[in-house]
Amino acid sequence: ESGSPSVGMGNGHSTELHHQSQSLSPPLFTGLTEARFMQSLTAMFDALDDELQEITKPLSELDGDERRVLGSEEAAAQLGQAWEANSHALHALLPRDPIAVVALPAPGDDANSTSHLAPSDSVTSLPYGTGGQVLAHLARDWSDAGATARRKAHRPVLRLVSRLAPSRILVPGAGACRLAWEMAAMGHRVEANDASVHMLLAARSLMVWRESPLRLFPWVRCAAGVLRRSACLAAAVAPDVGVKSVPHLTLQAGDFMAMYSPERWPAQLASWDCIVTCYFLDTLVDAPAVVRRIVALLAPGGRWINFGPLHWHEPAAGLLRLTYEELLALLRLRGLHLEVSRGVRAVPYLEPSRSGVLASSANSWHDCLFFVARKREEHLEPAEPHGDAYNWTSTPGSKR
Repeated sequence: ESGSPSVGMGNGHSTELHHQSQSLSPPLFTGLTEARFMQSLTAMFDALDDELQEITKPLSELDGDERRVLGSEEAAAQLGQAWEANSHALHALLPRDPIAVVALPAPGDDANSTSHLAPSDSVTSLPYGTGGQVLAHLARDWSDAGATARRKAHRPVLRLVSRLAPSRILVPGAGACRLAWEMAAMGHRVEANDASVHMLLAARSLMVWRESPLRLFPWVRCAAGVLRRSACLAAAVAPDVGVKSVPHLTLQAGDFMAMYSPERWPAQLASWDCIVTCYFLDTLVDAPAVVRRIVALLAPGGRWINFGPLHWHEPAAGLLRLTYEELLALLRLRGLHLEVSRGVRAVPYLEPSRSGVLASSANSWHDCLFFVARKREEHLEPAEPHGDAYNWTSTPGSKR
């Protein structure tokens, strides 16, 4: 039944991380040892402190008139308060001492395996899951700042999943896990996978949050497209929903391709009824390899549901930064029958701040690809006609 069986966990190689007061939280597995994890937390908070110093450092170059006109001293004080609130939220959601960490191995690990998540040289080289990234994901998934994004990205996925019989669903690149949590609340057996243990742990804490809502400041860096400074200091409140413990949800920290490889975990092959990817594909270097892996993991007749942009993050991907047409051609090549294929224009990552973030900021909006592809049964099925691959729908009121 479970994609992550919790039996035979006696060697202490890996860790299940949890707050002791949150006994109803979903299990979280990671290849990080306790010491390694605590080092990574220290590095994350140190990096946040260093970033604040870097942001305020240029103010020392201003003369008196420039300071007065720009209101730099007040701006720096307000920035520091918002930054402190973000740090407080992270401290509240993440373990603060090693006693909150219990050593257990992740499923598929053995005593001789090495961590698939943390590099062996330095925890500071963890590529994903910085404090800023965790806060942005939390705001998008669990606050009113992500309401439109979730309506555009999550709602079509949830509508489809609601029609399925109770299923085993894998969610690679789950981020802050709101989508996985919603599907588990429907009664499905869901496994959320993400490369960042910090992301999963913060989401895990928020899923069963029982204290006063947290104030997050996701725009505090004030990077681009801003009309006035107050926009950067707008707060978002999380969680924005009545959270509850949901059964049948497991969190797996680790690189998707390494974690769900046939060599490491052969029982996963052809075992998932549905795989859901949301804002995931374009974070990868080798998209064709990921397509092959997803097809291998799907059971015959299983569905892959995807929503997200093709805004490729990794220059190393080169010509494997695929176009819409190329990706759909790969799906057909690997025996997937396209049931739905359309584009959705102008999906915001976060709501523009009502106090003055320009909605046209390049980092705020994405044109996204939504498709549903079914893995053919063992018997031969006819291929579907290609049809019109460019069926785009727009966000109401957008000027794209």
